[in-house]
Amino acid sequence: MQLFLQTQLLKKNYWLHLRLMAVRQVLREGATAEARSLFTPIAYHPHSGKTKRRNLEIMDKITKADTKGALQLLDEDEKKRQKES
Repeated sequence: MQLFLQTQLLKKNYWLHLRLMAVRQVLREGATAEARSLFTPIAYHPHSGKTKRRNLEIMDKITKADTKGALQLLDEDEKKRQKES
């Protein structure tokens, strides 16, 4: 059972990181509508816990077409995740 749970967590994190990479890429390309669509499941995930406010802040920047601000926040979060792992 423990192996199953670890596998599920890895899958979850894999898809989260993949989606975040896609969001960053489309923001760099200036496609804010596509970035908003990709980031919506992350921003409004009901079980995001302590990252909820930050994700909503990023979504707000994407919605306002502040690509530079959204990328800055996403890059800060990525650096923090890398330090923690």
